[in-house]
Amino acid sequence: MSEQLKNVLIKRKAYIENLIIKKKEAMTKVPEGSLRTSTINGHFRYYHFGNKKKNGIYLPKKKIELAASLAQKDYDQKIIASAEKELSIIDQFISQQNASVEDIYEALSPARRALVDPVRLPDDEYIARWLESKKCEPMGFDENDPEILTREGYRVRSKSEQLWADSFFGLEVPHVFEPKLFLKGHGWVRPDFVGLNVRMRKEIWVEHLGMMDDPDYSDKNVKKVHDYERNGFVLGDTLLISIETKKHPLEAKAIEDLIKKHFL
Repeated sequence: MSEQLKNVLIKRKAYIENLIIKKKEAMTKVPEGSLRTSTINGHFRYYHFGNKKKNGIYLPKKKIELAASLAQKDYDQKIIASAEKELSIIDQFISQQNASVEDIYEALSPARRALVDPVRLPDDEYIARWLESKKCEPMGFDENDPEILTREGYRVRSKSEQLWADSFFGLEVPHVFEPKLFLKGHGWVRPDFVGLNVRMRKEIWVEHLGMMDDPDYSDKNVKKVHDYERNGFVLGDTLLISIETKKHPLEAKAIEDLIKKHFL
């Protein structure tokens, strides 16, 4: 079984187990009997069953809370039954799935791997190929540019880019600094980063706009963001943007939260 599927099932199992506990606890406080409903001239009518009357006792508006409790009781009983069945299926599936279809490729010899088109590459191989595909000539630095190094050891242009790079590195997210990207209607651009969500096999581009209190800089970069959108990039999905001004610098926690949300 793939780690991705296993993690999903474990989370679902925990949710179902907690749900069963909560609903069984709620069942200890419910009224006796059950609820029957009918509709007359577009109006709902409720009846309390559990007594000697064949059709139950009619519940007027002042007893709507009792009707609601009986309806919730019936609903919760169905939830418990369904949840217990699902839990049994999850446990059975986890116990029987010792391997996944993805594991077959990893078990092949290197000679056979070279000839096979796998249904899904192992993460390490996929990451290596992705990083290789993003390689390009570095842009270089001017003589007077500050020397700012990331934890990974490469040079960036600002403290804010350093925050992004160090957060990527600390959270073990594959990424490339200043990759090349062609935007139709704009030309070649060099975004600050492109990162890879390994679980989803999805690349996400990152632009940091660090001088948004400069009107010319702001105007130029708003146009650039529009060009991204015209090329199919979706802000908050395949394109992430961080901004700052002199009065409002970038915060490390905000970057970490963005990376956790979109890349992990």
